[in-house]
Amino acid sequence: MRSSLRRSALTLLTSDRVGVLIATATAAVLGLLYLGDKSYWLDEGYTVAFTSMPWGRLFGLIAHSEPNMSLYYVALKVWMSLGHSEANVRSLSVIGFVSTVPVLAAIARRTSGGAAAVGAAGFFATNAFAIRYAQEARAYALLMLAVSGSALLLLRAIERPSRERLVAYAIVSATAVYLHVFALLVIGAHVATIVGVAIASGAHRPRAIVQIGDLAVARLIGAWAGMGVLLLPLAAFMHGAPGGRISWLPRPTILPSDARTPSLVGVLEDHAGNGGYVLLAIVLAFAAIGLVDAWRAWRGATSASQRLASALVPTWLILPVVATFVLSFVKPLFHPRFLLITVPALAVLVGRGIASARPRAAAAVGVPATIVLAVFALARWYGGFRNEDWRGAASLVVSSARPGDAIAFVPPRIRLPFEVYLDKPRTPLPAYPSTPWGSVDALTPQNADTTGIAAALSEVRASRVWLVMSHYEPAERATAIGTLDARYTLVSTTVLPAEQPITRRRFEPGIEIRLYERAERRAFAATARHGREAARGAQESTGSVYLHRLE
Repeated sequence: MRSSLRRSALTLLTSDRVGVLIATATAAVLGLLYLGDKSYWLDEGYTVAFTSMPWGRLFGLIAHSEPNMSLYYVALKVWMSLGHSEANVRSLSVIGFVSTVPVLAAIARRTSGGAAAVGAAGFFATNAFAIRYAQEARAYALLMLAVSGSALLLLRAIERPSRERLVAYAIVSATAVYLHVFALLVIGAHVATIVGVAIASGAHRPRAIVQIGDLAVARLIGAWAGMGVLLLPLAAFMHGAPGGRISWLPRPTILPSDARTPSLVGVLEDHAGNGGYVLLAIVLAFAAIGLVDAWRAWRGATSASQRLASALVPTWLILPVVATFVLSFVKPLFHPRFLLITVPALAVLVGRGIASARPRAAAAVGVPATIVLAVFALARWYGGFRNEDWRGAASLVVSSARPGDAIAFVPPRIRLPFEVYLDKPRTPLPAYPSTPWGSVDALTPQNADTTGIAAALSEVRASRVWLVMSHYEPAERATAIGTLDARYTLVSTTVLPAEQPITRRRFEPGIEIRLYERAERRAFAATARHGREAARGAQESTGSVYLHRLE
């Protein structure tokens, strides 16, 4: 009896499920580590501003301006009833990230076994790029969970078809699209895989094309049709929303050219874990081994469902990247964070490569090297990466502002992340945009317009003006500074640097804060100081106890 218990305990400790459990716990620790230390950056500031609105204004914003990530905004607004701290707001993303780990393990186990499940879970749990977005108040971590859940449900529906599984697949897939429209690329990969498997399975028997294993393709088409019905409101909102949301993206390149232009190699380096080209090479080697093993499984498959299991993950990884890269030469769409939808697929393929690597020495060397490089990448994320410090910017201005001061934001859209950290009393008064604090919906015409900088700043009558600039174009900065220099004297300049640009866009990283004061007030202050110094000198020479204050 005792020996039987020992064998059972040993079996449990050496099972792949224990490895997946350890990976999941690791993901939880890494996701929660220093969660509230960094300030919100621009996009996070928008998220918090949106979800701090009353329900009616939020739904109006979703319907008319911001349909993308709409489900995330609704979920986060509910979640924020637990608290508004950075740690609490971001913890919803941590939950999505941690929950993705066992889902990926289940996909890997179904497609290539238990060892692959542990490899996939471990790679994803320690991926610094994924953890970066697990610690961000945006939809990307939940998006990775949703697209992973969609793939798992599709595999289960093929293995054992049922109406309930197809309905669940349709709902989870539609949920992914409501989190981010780029999830449509993953659904497209599913369709492409099903079509390819159906054609391959029925190449010599045309009627067999309509059947994959025990599942009729017509039922899958029905699930996709149901998904389309669920997405009709989103389609209507997207049709009515203003264009130009990602007009800032440049056309991508294959090799990195500069820090502001996305490149194919740069995206791969990000998705491999931000650990440099050595880590990228190791990850690509394991992914290539996984691809070869998947190809062998395809060729040796005896059923359509086996072909689907071997083809789904490679198609999920490759199709969105290639499609967005090619389409970006017509309309730029290619960006590392938009393609986070493929990071779970990369993790599953890397896990498959680790499990099938021959000789085993390759995995024995490659896995520890991957872990070491991942640790260095994580250290850079936690210790060396700094977001835009909007928390520090608001604190600096509020602590030094005087009644009657004015503040201007260039470009005006950066006002929202600043305002998120602005507590009452709200001094200084907004001059550009000039709408009262708490009344900007982030996408009002005044907030989006940057052509009226000179006219707006020319009308400012305050004795002191704070100028806050970030994410600007050079012409915007030059116009703002030139307009204020003509009427005011520069008192101080403070730069709160960011370690790197948050997006690959043409703007200067960090936040620049300039304080201007009217020339006549500066002269008056100088006279006051001179008078005080003279009075102090007279006091010292005559022993007078009276000091006349000139201000």
